[in-house]
Amino acid sequence: MEVIMPSKALLKKIGIGIRKRRLDLHMTQAELAKGLCTQSTISALENDGCFNQWSIIPKIVSRLGMNLDEMCVSNNYCYAKELLKQIECKLLHYHFEKANTIIKTIKVENIDSKEIKGRYYCERGFAELFCGVSLDEVTLCFHTMIDTYAVKANVVCTAWSYLGMSISYRRLGCQKLAHKYLDDALMRMHYLLHQKQTNLNERYIIIKLGLAIVTFAFISNNYQLVINESNRMIAYLKRKYSFYCLKSFYSLKYLSYKQGKLCSKAKAIQNKINLLNGVRDSGRIDKLLKIAKQKSIR
Repeated sequence: MEVIMPSKALLKKIGIGIRKRRLDLHMTQAELAKGLCTQSTISALENDGCFNQWSIIPKIVSRLGMNLDEMCVSNNYCYAKELLKQIECKLLHYHFEKANTIIKTIKVENIDSKEIKGRYYCERGFAELFCGVSLDEVTLCFHTMIDTYAVKANVVCTAWSYLGMSISYRRLGCQKLAHKYLDDALMRMHYLLHQKQTNLNERYIIIKLGLAIVTFAFISNNYQLVINESNRMIAYLKRKYSFYCLKSFYSLKYLSYKQGKLCSKAKAIQNKINLLNGVRDSGRIDKLLKIAKQKSIR
């Protein structure tokens, strides 16, 4: 894209985007400027100063791995946003060590969005919860998310954080608090199920949230809750014509009926599971159950 008549507003927008991206990459102004211009030129660009070297803008943007067209259309770039997407993906696939490695590269003091900062504390809490970090530090992350960053835009992260608190307190042996926070997570999950999801990824995250809640309820021997919530999630999936994690919810129902010695109901669910044998299921329920059974880390 060639900028012929740049405006001051456009200059400011591009400068802000460049600064945020540079910080995201932990790059100094001197490193960004090397071979292109002087450090003071980068400083002027980022700080809305006197800048007129428009010919080097595409080179700066390219070095940062950004797209100038997108920057000029909007200024939606936020520090750590892309890294948190990567971490979210690792967590949803139960790659906690990889998620923890990435999250250590983020400097929370550079995050200037309340929503993004909330996501950071939520995802950091889960990464650390399953990576041997002290439960005191883990619960501090979830508390920070819930007490400071539980804005309307962060309902999903808030629900996940309540679940994280429930798991943490269960490991600490505080069963009443564990049940309380599980109820809080359930309440927000029910709210999310009745909201219109704007994209498939958002829907998948909510389904994974439901699966995690039901799994940890099963580990807590709350079999009736497992059956009720599995039914709720199965009904939701049928409304959306989705098989995503459907087999996993049926499997948890089956296990709960078996634990309750309800053999005929368990057999009926087993028949439904058999019908889904050829359907790909992303729940990986065996691995999730193994994760849920991990012992507490003090």
